[in-house]
Amino acid sequence: MVFQDYMLLFDRSVSENVALPLAVRGLGKVIISQEVDKYLDQVGLAGYQRRLCCSLSGGEKQRVALARALIAKPDIILADEPTGNLDLSNGEKIVEVLHDANRQGATVFMATHDLYLVQSTRLPFVRLRGGRKVEEGNF
Repeated sequence: MVFQDYMLLFDRSVSENVALPLAVRGLGKVIISQEVDKYLDQVGLAGYQRRLCCSLSGGEKQRVALARALIAKPDIILADEPTGNLDLSNGEKIVEVLHDANRQGATVFMATHDLYLVQSTRLPFVRLRGGRKVEEGNF
């Protein structure tokens, strides 16, 4: 799950936050470190490993949250406004990261208010208004 409000441990480093799902599984430190580096690079945060999450911008926090979700290689990804705090360029990168996860077999559900983002994905969508489906299709 990628939460709109991040749900990070703000007194911990970026690396510690991203590593959490693998640490819980009991994986070794070397493997965890390699995976953390890989996923931070994927979301554009290479070199941020030691920074505390409380010192990050909103967009950086969002990308840490995404890396933490992806590192677990889940079958289903629920992303609530995953690009809401990002500029257009970083938003497009994050959408590509989610596409990659989808191509590798994950089902991605993304909630967004960004119509441009939905149109750019060229993937199936459902538009809701007041909690009811008003449209579905592909762009």
